[in-house]
Amino acid sequence: MKIVYLCLLLLCTIASAQDEPLDLNTIEKSDGAWLKYDDGTPGAVTWTGTYRGVWFNMEDFIPGVTGIYVGQAEIWFYHFPENPWDTSSFYCELWNGQSTGPEVRHSKVLSTAVHNTPMYADFIPDPYTDANFWVVVNTEFSSGGWPSLITDEQTLSHQHSFYSDDFIILEPWHEDDIHGDFFIRAYVDWNAIHRTTWGSLKATF
Repeated sequence: MKIVYLCLLLLCTIASAQDEPLDLNTIEKSDGAWLKYDDGTPGAVTWTGTYRGVWFNMEDFIPGVTGIYVGQAEIWFYHFPENPWDTSSFYCELWNGQSTGPEVRHSKVLSTAVHNTPMYADFIPDPYTDANFWVVVNTEFSSGGWPSLITDEQTLSHQHSFYSDDFIILEPWHEDDIHGDFFIRAYVDWNAIHRTTWGSLKATF
């Protein structure tokens, strides 16, 4: 896989004054409106796959939600000097879809990656999605999967980060049996959620 562990990156930055080390303190805990599966601790950099995405399941955050408005995506990239980007342009896409993969695209935003700082893509107007949705980084402008994403290295019981070259077969992101998550986050509006209530369920029967 096209992946570089940050311990190697940090050694490289010490050896070369022109390289900028990854400042772990720059990635802060997000507020309650930001959904994320990464643990907030950078562990690796990867450019595997033309498409890299995170599947969000609202049941993990607010049980009973049937729909939500997604306003923004936050994505963290890292420019590894020994594997330079051939482009910093990419598409940030918002899709409906279950864990099996994206199904219906709601938004496609032309975006520019920046090194070691959060990049924000605005979905205007805020698209309404189902309780299961995807935020996807589409690197079709690149010949090798750049710009490269920051990931964590936590081991998860449920996989939420996937990559693909053809957008048909999705592979869970992992390296050496370590399953983790891309630093791809979604901003949702808590005041505009749609949820299934006990009353509405009773009225159905």
